[in-house]
Amino acid sequence: MIKQITQRITLVTAAILLALAVGSSASASPTGGEGGTLFLSVTFDDGTIATQTLDCQSDSSDHPAAQTSCEQLAEAGGTIADIQPASFACTLELRPAQFRAIGFWDGQIVSYEDEFPNPCVGDRDTGGNLFSFI
Repeated sequence: MIKQITQRITLVTAAILLALAVGSSASASPTGGEGGTLFLSVTFDDGTIATQTLDCQSDSSDHPAAQTSCEQLAEAGGTIADIQPASFACTLELRPAQFRAIGFWDGQIVSYEDEFPNPCVGDRDTGGNLFSFI
């Protein structure tokens, strides 16, 4: 119950932060298209949550792999599930992680949610850059 409440508070906070980020961003996208802004989170079974904002509408995103992530998203039309997986190996560690994203891409609301057996698999399967902040 507490875990669900925490996740909902995180998503509401993400939506508010995203609205503020989108509202204050007026620069052109570094990818050449309209691009977008995504609030990313990874939640572990122990309740630990890692978050990051990816702003593809400005050159000042503090995401550690912003340019590559924005390029991958542009190639996938903003659909995270359509990003090609990276080609690196992961251990068989069991540390379930929920990967989530919510935001705007090319003027449309986009969202993503998937669970992976560990953060390495999640990072790899979403292209190796988008969730590289974990």
